[in-house]
Amino acid sequence: MIPAVTSLAAEVAQKTILEELGIDWQLLLLQMVAFLLLLFVLTKFVFPKLNAMLDKREQAIADSLKAAADAEKNALKAQADIEQMLKGARRDADEILASAKVEANAMIDQAEKRSQERADQIIAAAEVELQNEVAKARVALQQETLTLVAAATEKVIGSVVTDKVDEQLIRSAVEGIKIA
Repeated sequence: MIPAVTSLAAEVAQKTILEELGIDWQLLLLQMVAFLLLLFVLTKFVFPKLNAMLDKREQAIADSLKAAADAEKNALKAQADIEQMLKGARRDADEILASAKVEANAMIDQAEKRSQERADQIIAAAEVELQNEVAKARVALQQETLTLVAAATEKVIGSVVTDKVDEQLIRSAVEGIKIA
């Protein structure tokens, strides 16, 4: 058994470590050259295009985020502007309502004043007309009184008195009865 062990040891000594691990050094060298060649091609042609595409994609995302932030700012500004315009419109509406109320009150006051003036005019006209009617009634009453006094005098005296005497008698009688 010793000869078998010594022959195995001799074989192992002659084999390199790579052969012991089952690695062919020529194939390993060829694979290393292929890897370095592949790494060179990727570094020279693929990675720059890939990096450019990734940079472009990153820039597009950054631009989109910036545009979204700008749009949000613009929306907030537009909302603030709309709120300001609404406040202004409400203020204008309140002013218009207040002005309309003032004008309506003024128109009502003016209409009441005109109505009062018209009523005063009607009352004054009625008073004038009443005074005229009273004056007419006094004149009519005076005429009728004159006629009655003439008739009474004629009956008391028994004869017709001349117009001149009659008139003097009537005047004196009427002056004694003066109607207020």
